[in-house]
Parts: sequence; C-alpha cells; structure tokens
Amino acid sequence: MEKTNPEGARIVGQQQELLYYDVLREVTQEQIPDDIYTVGSPFTARGKGSDGINGDRHFYGVGHRRMPVSSYNQEKAHFFSEYGMQSFPEYASVMRFAPDTTTHHITSELMMWHQRGGTEANKVIEWYVNNEYGTPKDFRQFLYASQLLQGDAMRTAIEAHRREMPHCMGSLLWQHNDCWPVASWATRDYYGRWKAAHYMVRHAFEPLLCSAITQGDTLQVYAVSDLLNRQQGSLELTVFSLSGQKVNSMTKSIVIPANTSTLVSEIPLKQLLNGHQREDVVINLNLTTRSGKSYQANSFLCLQKDLHLLPIEPQVNVEEVDGGCRITVKSDKFVRALSISVDDEKGWLDNNYFDLLSNIPVQCFLRTTLSANQVREKMTLNCLNEIRNYDTVSNKRK
Repeated sequence: MEKTNPEGARIVGQQQELLYYDVLREVTQEQIPDDIYTVGSPFTARGKGSDGINGDRHFYGVGHRRMPVSSYNQEKAHFFSEYGMQSFPEYASVMRFAPDTTTHHITSELMMWHQRGGTEANKVIEWYVNNEYGTPKDFRQFLYASQLLQGDAMRTAIEAHRREMPHCMGSLLWQHNDCWPVASWATRDYYGRWKAAHYMVRHAFEPLLCSAITQGDTLQVYAVSDLLNRQQGSLELTVFSLSGQKVNSMTKSIVIPANTSTLVSEIPLKQLLNGHQREDVVINLNLTTRSGKSYQANSFLCLQKDLHLLPIEPQVNVEEVDGGCRITVKSDKFVRALSISVDDEKGWLDNNYFDLLSNIPVQCFLRTTLSANQVREKMTLNCLNEIRNYDTVSNKRK
C-alpha cells in the first residue's frame, strides 16, 4: 500500500495556493489590468469552498448522490458553473464498440470499460431510470431511457436556473463531447451523434423560454427572456388528456421584461385539471410575442413513470428532399419523447426526442445520402409509451 507523505502534501498545497492566489493573479492584472481574475471553479473566497450564495457553484447532488431530478428546482446559486448527468450512447454507437450482443448488459466487463464514471456509475444510471421512468424491458430500451433521463435532467436544471434570474445569471453544464466511445456526461457521443440532451439543451437555452412548475396545488408559469428589449405577447396554455382530448385551455396577454424571469400566471390545479387526474394529462405551453418570436413546451404534473401513457401506432412518412429526407410523424394519442434512430454514420437529424400531441404532425430533416426506401429500412422508433406499455411501436410507413 502506498504511504502518504503529510509534509509533501503540505508543501504541494502551499505551492498551489501561492501559484493560483498570488502569482497568476499578479501576472494577469499586469497583462490585462481590466480583467477580473478567478482562481478556479467553484470559488467564493480564499480558503473557502462553494457555499451556494457567494461565487459560483458545482452541483452533483443529482447524478452522483441520487437526489431526484426535481431537486434542481430547489437548489440555488448565482452561477451554476458545473452540473451534469450521465447517459449511454444510442444503440448504433454501442454496436460499433460492442458488436457482440452477449456483452449488452450494463455490468458486463466491456460496458464497464466504456464507462467514464467508475464502478458504480452504471448502477446510478439504472437507479435513476427505474425511479424516473420505470424499468425498460431490454438493453436497447435502457440506452434510450438513459438518454431521456439525461435530457430531462439537463432541461430541468437549465429551466430552474433561468427561472431564478436575476438571482442566478449563469448555467454551464458538463459536458459537450467525448474523446472516446463511452457512457458519460457528454451530450454528443464520440461518433458525433446527438444525444437526447443535445436537442433538449438547445431548446432550453433559447433566448425566450416558457417554463411551468408545480408548487403545492398551484401551477406557476414563468416567462424568461435573455432578450434586451421588453416583449409583449400572449401565453396559451392547453391541457390535453393523454388519449388526445382537450381538457382545458386559456389564453392570457402578457408583458415580458428584458433579461429576467417573470411569473406570468398562477393557476389552481383543481381548476386546470377540470376533473381529470394528474397522471392522465399533459400541459402544453405556447408563448408568442408580437414580434413573432415563439416558444413551446410540454409539462407534466407527476413523475413520468406514473403517467398513464397509452399504446400508440404512429404514422411515419419519409420523402426525399434536397440534401436528405424529410420525416413526418403523427399520432392520434400523446407520444412522449419520440426518438428516431437511423443507422447512418454520416446522417444527422435536426429534431429528435420530441413529443407528439394528438393529430399534430411533427417534421424533421435527416441529412443523409440514403434514399427514402433505405431510410425506412434502417429507421427505428422508440418512445416512453413503449417502455410504459411493454409493447412494440407499430411503424406505419408510406
């Protein structure tokens, strides 16, 4: 066993403090007088750690300490400079480094070699998946659910941080990409495929955001703006049953102040639900400004594993267009987080892991050299409805 050297550790610590607190600060101020030097991250004051009040904060209670994803809504800081949640790459990426399907379980030696977070990390992902969404029936569904977990977690964190403006004015997630094929915090995998989180983060960081959160028996709706001018517009809130019927709707004219977060509506859940149960509905928010900017989002009133999602038979149409294919998907029932996967190394989808409201089609563009027929043959759909019902999604393709 390697012995520690207390005196050596003291000297190293002393030298580190001298370098970061004194030498680099002096050099930086000499070269760039107007620069604001920070010794590291997170940092509050000399000799003190991050306290969530002063300076910036790293938060991994969600993701490492098994705090529920909803905990992001309670944590406070002026600047969240690091946080993250792990996920696996999608199945096509895993098949490139693990073609032997006998290795396709999260505790196999090969899958553990391709895990950036240590021996317990895969079990932590499994714990979150089971507690947030329910238990997937097979390895491929588990990979999908892990990505949905990461995407929902990062979206929840970003929305929580932005709702706290101007108290919180910074949100920087970990991380963007990988240097090898692995389960990690990255939102793009080693092969360049976008994970669910990459699509969801892009949406959550749009300059104009509409975000709903349940506080007790009330739904609070916030309009958040990074724009530098005040906006006027309307908020349309619609409650749909998961089978597709409209339960309730309301429209409200609102003013959105510049560069801050504003509580624009508070609605009692009893009034909103109109006799329905929390597990049976989805809330659709549509924020539109007079200048033409818009933002849409869906919100739920319970854990997603408790949603009464229904079996679905989505209709899928693929047609060739310049540069690739246009894919159009529609369903008569609500679909949660539809994932389109096409086994094409150079392909890229501009939209993925999206919800489908009843009978409202969603289009996405697939940049590819494949023909429409080849795309149909190589395309796989997945969604949370499938996990909740343990049924195979029936793909009606034209």
